[in-house]
Amino acid sequence: MSFCEVEGVSFRFFEKSERNVLNNVNLRFERGEVAVILGSSGCGKSTLAAVMCGLYPENGGYLEHGRVSVDGQDLGGMGYRKRCRVIAQMFQNPDLQFCMKNLREELYFCLENILTPPGQMDGRIFELSRYYGLEDLLDRPFSSLSGGEKQKAALCCLLLLDPKILVLDEPFANLDDVSAEAYLELLRKKVRDEKTTVIAIDHQPGRWLDIADRFLVLGEGGRVVRERIPAEQLLNERETLRREGISDPFAREGEQKTGAAGDRGEIIRFSGAAVFHGRPGSRGPRRGRGPGQPPALLIPDLAVGRGEMIALLGPSGSGKTTLFMTLLGQKAYTGSIRFLGQELSGLRGKHLFENIGIVFQNPGNQFVTTSVLQEVMTSLKIWRRLDDDAAEKEADLLLEKYNLRNFRRFSPYMLSQGQQRRLGVLTMLAGGQKILLLDEPTYGQDGRTTSAIMDQMCERLGEGVTILFSTHDRALAAAYADRVWLVDGGTVTEPDLVGRAEKYSAGKNGCAGSASEGRPLP
Repeated sequence: MSFCEVEGVSFRFFEKSERNVLNNVNLRFERGEVAVILGSSGCGKSTLAAVMCGLYPENGGYLEHGRVSVDGQDLGGMGYRKRCRVIAQMFQNPDLQFCMKNLREELYFCLENILTPPGQMDGRIFELSRYYGLEDLLDRPFSSLSGGEKQKAALCCLLLLDPKILVLDEPFANLDDVSAEAYLELLRKKVRDEKTTVIAIDHQPGRWLDIADRFLVLGEGGRVVRERIPAEQLLNERETLRREGISDPFAREGEQKTGAAGDRGEIIRFSGAAVFHGRPGSRGPRRGRGPGQPPALLIPDLAVGRGEMIALLGPSGSGKTTLFMTLLGQKAYTGSIRFLGQELSGLRGKHLFENIGIVFQNPGNQFVTTSVLQEVMTSLKIWRRLDDDAAEKEADLLLEKYNLRNFRRFSPYMLSQGQQRRLGVLTMLAGGQKILLLDEPTYGQDGRTTSAIMDQMCERLGEGVTILFSTHDRALAAAYADRVWLVDGGTVTEPDLVGRAEKYSAGKNGCAGSASEGRPLP
């Protein structure tokens, strides 16, 4: 008998639905192994994780049949307090992980749930946060953390619970390479010293090559395509990965794929700009700041051309999202930021939003309707002035291209995180803004949909749209961006990018991303 067994699991969200999300899934995992689950976006990986950890059907959906057991114990009848010490999940969207307002309170909450004596709590939190280098995050509101910092905090909470099995859903998607490598080292130690089982879901298998015992490939409905691929044999499965839309961990991106750049006249000009935390005040100059307040981000003399694609690289929490929010008029600044020749601080919000669109790191923050179809139609009607019939026809074509048409009647909030991000990118690309800001647009995407998203962005470039996108995927930046900006140490710079493709795509074992650059954890 295996340590953890998934036996004949079939699951659906609606009782009378004709379509199961999972169909008769059978999997086995051994104690102390690291298994990485691969599969196209929407094939049921995150749903499987939630069923394994007992979140489904306890909190929604219908388990038609099947069971999950750990060390011979059926998880179905296990209370949550005992279950969280056996198996715990890190969500793809870290915002869904937290119940409290900051990490310190969240760690107290975790310790209370496992009945830790109050006198031991402060010491445990001090030791844990110091060990993981998270002291500076303890008292900051979760709303002020970057996506990468939230992922660090979520993993910290799980490790505090000390479960026998860790289920990690895209755990490094928002982390820079050095932070990810640091946490991989922690997982190695956890597996080696405590025989913890790690089950990871990831669209970037290259990061796991040195730690995984095996890879699994799932198809639609959780169908097991390959169950035991040793890391050293993954190269031989490239055709399987390609067929299932999974990123090739050995591929190198050698040529740029950007569309026609068009007119290179300036659309944005930064001149000695210093950005500060907090929104511009309702009174006084919008570029004002509180006395003695240190800048969150410095942007020297940099310009963005019309029809240009710029990639923002940098460590987690370095200020990439802050830069985007500044361009949307949501941050106070000194110096000068000019948009189409006008000072940004003097422009009304409506004018900015008509010309600048954003896809948030958490796309759920931008949905405004109750169905996937209506979400795309609304964007088409607002920005392209299409009538209902034309908007529905165009929306159907776009949803088909993004592999979302089967979900056209679903609520956006019922989609997987990868599907939500695709929808968020699609609705913004369907708009008519001059500038698009995309915060980690390919996070949580398989290889097929990553290409679809980036190709759609290139089409918009050919129409004269300017695009700035943040990413931790250096190969993606090298392949698509006209230029790369580095956000690090509180400053935005444009490094010397001679041989950019080689510099940013050549990583360990030839896979996307390398741990050779960046800033270590504090």
